[in-house]
Amino acid sequence: MAVTVKRRRRSGSRRSATGLGDLNTLVDSLIKENRSLKRQLARLNAKVSRAGAAGRSAGAVTRRLATITRRIERALGSPATGTRRLRSTSRATVSRRLRKRLVTAKARKPASPETQAKRLQALARAREVRAAKKAAATSASQ
Repeated sequence: MAVTVKRRRRSGSRRSATGLGDLNTLVDSLIKENRSLKRQLARLNAKVSRAGAAGRSAGAVTRRLATITRRIERALGSPATGTRRLRSTSRATVSRRLRKRLVTAKARKPASPETQAKRLQALARAREVRAAKKAAATSASQ
């Protein structure tokens, strides 16, 4: 006798609620750290303006503050559920659109008659050279 086992699917809402709670906690801690670093930076800037020379710690605090700001912006800009967004179009399609847009955006000036004549002469010479090479290759193979 075969035993059937029911498999439960995890609900997405539970997972998203947990992810949202984690994200809120992370954002809160980042905001607190950001505030404290801003206060430190203000104190250091005041010291530097009084002393006239910047210390190493001022640069480190500035970099850390920029990193935290960037992390907060990323966290707030990303979807809260943590799900992946499906790409609606492929990269090839996007690059084709961009190329087409770039090509159509640049309106070329028509070449002068002298330039057109030079181009046609160069094409004719290239055709003659190609025909001569082809003839040489066929005669050498026979």
